Amino acid sequence: MALSRDKILKHAGTLGKAQVHVPKWADETGDDIVVVRGVTIREWEIHQSMQVRASEDESKMGFANARLVARCVVDDTGRRVFSDDDVKQIAELGVGEVDKITDEILRVSGLAGEAAESEALGESETTPPDKSSSE
Repeated sequence: MALSRDKILKHAGTLGKAQVHVPKWADETGDDIVVVRGVTIREWEIHQSMQVRASEDESKMGFANARLVARCVVDDTGRRVFSDDDVKQIAELGVGEVDKITDEILRVSGLAGEAAESEALGESETTPPDKSSSE
């Protein structure tokens, strides 16, 4: 028997979480963990549309992944760490570290194949997820 509307919609907002180790960002205690959550359909569609706009307008480049990081990096309770106002500063972070985080966001969202597909098409310079980078 097929799931009902209510049984499907009760999962709205239920997103996976994962930890990413970013050694270059370790604090004075050695903590280097960034917690990420999965992306919603709405956020994913915004991300995709921003990638299209960036390909059409170079001045918008760098903000699609920065916006994804701003929306999906969370604290231990699941609250966002960054606001939308932080996107321009996030865009100035190192590509390797941000790439590691976005890869994990895609993986926890069930979109790891999407990242690989984009890379194969030359649309992204992502690296394969490192199994030791998440818990």
